[in-house]
Amino acid sequence: MNGRDQYKEISSDELSQWIESGKNFYLIDVLVADHFQKIHLPKALQACVFEVTFTEQMKSITSDKSSKIVLYGSSRRSSSRRPSRMRSAI
Repeated sequence: MNGRDQYKEISSDELSQWIESGKNFYLIDVLVADHFQKIHLPKALQACVFEVTFTEQMKSITSDKSSKIVLYGSSRRSSSRRPSRMRSAI
């Protein structure tokens, strides 16, 4: 098991610290493109976990395999699909 196979929930405060400190990581909004266009966190990329192309989307935007990946959505529903879909994407 490599480091990218491990999942950890982080707080919004921890995420803010990562952003402010310039930590190297991918910030991925997993909601649909329409939602992303209306509102998203600064510097976030988008890969919709509900689309069948999620795996390909993730591979195309996360080329640095040593960087951490932070996924966020609007609810537990969007993040509940994360582990199995992410394993195939990385």
